[in-house]
Amino acid sequence: MRSRNLKPGFFDDEDLHLKLGPHHAILFAGLWCIADKQGKCEDRPIRIKANVMPYYDVDVDKMLTDLETQKFIKRYSLNGTNYLKVLKFEKHQHPHHTEKDSLLPDPPSTKKHTRLTTVKDTLTNGYAPSDSLNTDSLYSFEEFWRCYPKKKGKGYAKKAWLKIRPDESLVKKMIVKVEVLKQSEQWKKDGGQYIPHPSTWLNGEGWDDEVEVKKESW
Repeated sequence: MRSRNLKPGFFDDEDLHLKLGPHHAILFAGLWCIADKQGKCEDRPIRIKANVMPYYDVDVDKMLTDLETQKFIKRYSLNGTNYLKVLKFEKHQHPHHTEKDSLLPDPPSTKKHTRLTTVKDTLTNGYAPSDSLNTDSLYSFEEFWRCYPKKKGKGYAKKAWLKIRPDESLVKKMIVKVEVLKQSEQWKKDGGQYIPHPSTWLNGEGWDDEVEVKKESW
């Protein structure tokens, strides 16, 4: 998170406060603090919610789409990674001169490379029919894949994930359970030898399994 400027005009922006509302306004201001020197960041709704709105029961992915509809941000995808850019960021923000330049790509200039199209193309590549797409499914899968300690059989894990189609609350539950299991004796034993493959864990609904806690002897 970075320090940014909050100008008086923020508080009387009709499109932001009347058409969208206070939660959107908080999210939009939070994006300034997440964004780099050119107003860009990775489009990761779960991570953005954790950083900006951890105490609010809101759908950040939908809210980001709302902000894009009102032309506050631009969402896009390149090479399988989702990004967003805060529009007019460089007009209203003046980052410190020592802040590093952005390493993220700019939004593409043509519609055929938009975030929705890229995710659809990926989803329909043998995993899901085009008439029942969940545009955030593969994105949330990457969140899970990053935290899961055994990186084996990604293709099988992806198929299992798209079969489950977890919503945001279930994704959180999965990630929390994985983080707990990573500290368990079972998953630590013999260098992680007994950690199930991610597809096995998903197909077996491992997020509902009980975790054995080793009791300390006094």
